[in-house]
Amino acid sequence: MKAGYALGYFNCDDGPAHSISVEVWGRKEQPEYGTMFWKCTRQPDNFVCIETAGIH
Repeated sequence: MKAGYALGYFNCDDGPAHSISVEVWGRKEQPEYGTMFWKCTRQPDNFVCIETAGIH
């Protein structure tokens, strides 16, 4: 995975990993941050995630 790619992995809770459709509102590449934070809302067919912050 390319360094700075903000969408490589989403962690929502401590449960098992899932493959699910996610609509993302934010930049896909953010090399200035080590970790990104998102606010995600469950929709009937997917999740919609909006970028909220990043830390170095």
